[in-house]
Amino acid sequence: MKYAVIAWFQFLVGLVLLGASDYYIRRRDGWLGGSGLPTPDIIWFGIPLVLGAVAIGLLWRSTINLHSPWARIAVVSVQACLGFVIYMAMCLWYVIETGIDSL
Repeated sequence: MKYAVIAWFQFLVGLVLLGASDYYIRRRDGWLGGSGLPTPDIIWFGIPLVLGAVAIGLLWRSTINLHSPWARIAVVSVQACLGFVIYMAMCLWYVIETGIDSL
């Protein structure tokens, strides 16, 4: 259980820090429609991939008490899908709220 809490904490805090740093750079440049973080594709997809990979490893570790490998895979998969949905929702909220892009 402890590893699951750590996994979710590092994933969510990492996403918030990613958004906050991009917002700070855009505000500093004086325009939210500006470039923001350099090479946004690498930043916006690379960092969450690393955060997700670490979280999946920690989630796998937290399911050590489940003796069936299929049960462990199911629990980790459901949480990974939930993390992906949260990531997509946070990205969409950030883009719409800051007016970076018109959707």
